[in-house]
Amino acid sequence: MTNPDCDVLVIGVDGANNGDDSIGCEIVRRLGPLELPGVVACCHDRMAPNLAELWSGYEIVYVIDAMRGGGPPGSILRLDGHTGLIPERYGLDPGRSAQLRRAIELTRALDALPEQLTLFGVEVAQRVPSGGLSHPVDEAAERLTHRIAAEIRRHHGQLSAG
Repeated sequence: MTNPDCDVLVIGVDGANNGDDSIGCEIVRRLGPLELPGVVACCHDRMAPNLAELWSGYEIVYVIDAMRGGGPPGSILRLDGHTGLIPERYGLDPGRSAQLRRAIELTRALDALPEQLTLFGVEVAQRVPSGGLSHPVDEAAERLTHRIAAEIRRHHGQLSAG
């Protein structure tokens, strides 16, 4: 259920505490203390099928997940969810990227896509049960947290000016 006072949703895909795979939820955790107005940030169970319901009613949505695309660990890939071009490597397994594609297709068919749907994939180095983030992915988490916060602040600044 959306909060009428919030127009931005940040979804960190839950990697079940598998080292770098938990990057999405780690960014959600880091955004919390920044107290960004108008923002809801949450972790989403990677197996839960209700992404389309989750982002319903939000103007801007960010989805953050781990990926393996062959780049250096900690590299960040930004995708526009409106294009529908979600690579198989987004989400570490084909099931996760397929789930995201289905959610986008469903909300597109219902003409209910958020105005901005941005996907961030972070290249992982390790998937260690109960392990923390590797050094390059931890650095990427810090960069991406500040990047998302800056975008949200710009968005709210534009709303205030308009």
